[in-house]
Amino acid sequence: MILTVGELRKKLRNIKDDVPVFIERIEDVYFEEYGWTTEQIIFQRDENNNPIDYTDIIKASSSSSTDKRVIIYAHI
Repeated sequence: MILTVGELRKKLRNIKDDVPVFIERIEDVYFEEYGWTTEQIIFQRDENNNPIDYTDIIKASSSSSTDKRVIIYAHI
């Protein structure tokens, strides 16, 4: 399952603007033993087109919310 913008909007509908967002920490075992992969997002490249500012991401699978926090999960 992949979290969509529409699903996230539904969760955020009644959430106040100052509620913090938390992201689930992914353990290395999921990448090392279960073959999970990341996608690299490049923000800036040097003069030789090498990435110098980037991050590795994974797709979020779901989210939950309360009146005090929003949580984005990498997996269920």
